[in-house]
Amino acid sequence: MENPAGKFWSRTLFWGIVAVAAVVRLCCLGSIPFMHDEFSALFRTGYNSFGQLITKGVTPDAHPAGAQLILAATTALAGWDEFWVKLPFALMGLGSVVLVYGISRKVFNKTSALFVASYVAATQFFVFYSQIARPYSSGLFFLLLATLAAVEFVRSDKRQTLWIPIFVTALVASSMMHYFAMLMAGFLFLGFACIVGRQHWKRTALLGLAAVVIYAPNFPVMWSQLSAGGIGDWLGRPTWYFLPEFLAYSVHFSWALALVLATFFFLGLRTKYAEKPIGKQWIILFTASFVLSFAVGMAYSFLRTPVIQYSTLFFSFPFFVLGLAGLMRPMKPTFNVVMTVLILGVSLFTLTLERKHFWMMQHQGYEQIASRFAQNRKTLADSVSLAAVGGSERMLNFYQQRFGVDSVRLFNKDHAMADFESWVDHCSTPWFAVGWTDYASFEWVEYVRSRFPRQVEHENWFNSGYYLFQRDTLTGELNQKTEKVYLLERNIQGIKKFSEDDEFGLLWEIPVDTVLTPFDGIWVAGVEFIAHSTMQNASIVMEVKKDSLPQPLLWRSGNLSGRQLMPGDTSRIVVAYHLDSGPAMKSGSVLRFYIWNSGHENFSVTKRWFYTRKYEPVLFGLYKPL
Repeated sequence: MENPAGKFWSRTLFWGIVAVAAVVRLCCLGSIPFMHDEFSALFRTGYNSFGQLITKGVTPDAHPAGAQLILAATTALAGWDEFWVKLPFALMGLGSVVLVYGISRKVFNKTSALFVASYVAATQFFVFYSQIARPYSSGLFFLLLATLAAVEFVRSDKRQTLWIPIFVTALVASSMMHYFAMLMAGFLFLGFACIVGRQHWKRTALLGLAAVVIYAPNFPVMWSQLSAGGIGDWLGRPTWYFLPEFLAYSVHFSWALALVLATFFFLGLRTKYAEKPIGKQWIILFTASFVLSFAVGMAYSFLRTPVIQYSTLFFSFPFFVLGLAGLMRPMKPTFNVVMTVLILGVSLFTLTLERKHFWMMQHQGYEQIASRFAQNRKTLADSVSLAAVGGSERMLNFYQQRFGVDSVRLFNKDHAMADFESWVDHCSTPWFAVGWTDYASFEWVEYVRSRFPRQVEHENWFNSGYYLFQRDTLTGELNQKTEKVYLLERNIQGIKKFSEDDEFGLLWEIPVDTVLTPFDGIWVAGVEFIAHSTMQNASIVMEVKKDSLPQPLLWRSGNLSGRQLMPGDTSRIVVAYHLDSGPAMKSGSVLRFYIWNSGHENFSVTKRWFYTRKYEPVLFGLYKPL
């Protein structure tokens, strides 16, 4: 029996963990702008009937109905206010901290419970997914609730009447949030069936059948979504470094946090397992569920279409941590106090100062672009042209309307490149501001730069950026403070004239090792030309080749985006490649840049260039090192 001092410290530490978890999730919740995925879901609410919500708001998506139902209810009650939209998900994220503590406390011991709860309370992986209105925190919450119900079911015959409906309901609710949550629910149910034993197989089978029956109305939507095969072609196949990179992310890429966690884990590690024999079964269940879920995600990603990413591990990784924590033995209150304080302290320090989590979350592209445009319009009035490129015009317009910015041209990143380039070519203002978000290709920005070479302002945020350019009538060339120029050739009479007999030309080569340093982030190539005939098919190619390989490591092209030029017209083509977005470049390979006159047209190239731009970690800073 625990002494009064031990009880006091256990309760104090538990409520301290809950307080920290609540503060980091709720302190700036209302000032975190919506991100792309949240907009996508929010735009699929507000229908006139429940049937429309399902057919138009759920079925076209890649997720079950659960989170969409929560959003529909929240927006109907409180509108599109960031705090109220995100609050249910933040509270379920907070509830998950309480649940991991309760599960570990009941199955293992207080030291294990404090270890896992401290970790989940203040690390970025769990905080981030509690602050976005998506199905992750809700899916994990119901998985943990089902697990707690299963634990209580096994531990006590007296309270089974209470925990059985909670167990079944939580299994169904988690399955309605995300298909990887459904996968974990299946693994947990099978593990639960093994733990309760054959003497209860009939009751267990009935519980599973009840869950399936309750979920059954979702089957048509599920079949439609899974028949689509995947989540689109934007996600690449995982590399074999995926898991090590994720584990590094899970400890904030911080040796300090990794050392603190490892030290207390090994100091508390059991030498033998004798206290609670059934605890060993839960360790196996938790660990095996993570391994199986990860294996299924990897196999599907390689054999059919890529689906695995950090977010899909959100439902299984906490169980892996629970399994590890189960290997720890009960320790004295002093150990528990020092462990909890250090894990929370180092997690908060690295979360705030090294990961810059709160700054990153409060500075999201859609809102920040609108804020900068509002400043531009105030200071430069009508002498600046404003353009924003992103996931959709409606997403871009949300914060533009909130900031009251007028005369902004909005472009969907997957369409309208020709309209954009034509507009830039004929733009007469001395200033041009462009904002991008949602993996918009850098050709949008670099095309503006080719016409407005002087960069005046620039700032990046997660997966987004803003630039203010000015026509530089003095030099008309690149601003070499921000670019490292490897090729810049200009001849108004023409560097080379292409005729219908010239399909390829102006090949320029350079060893990749020369233009690929830790400081390089983007390769940019471009040409300026004069049409001598009607033309619309010319393009430029950037490729990386290695003699020992049959296929190029990289092949990208830029073209006129459907524009048609008449004789005498001047135009430009730009191609840009972000070095974080593709395969690793092999040492000894060669970068090639050339013209491809696939339409056998007549034109003269008057200028060509190639330069690199610096790597900016903030662009992927919510997932990668800063």
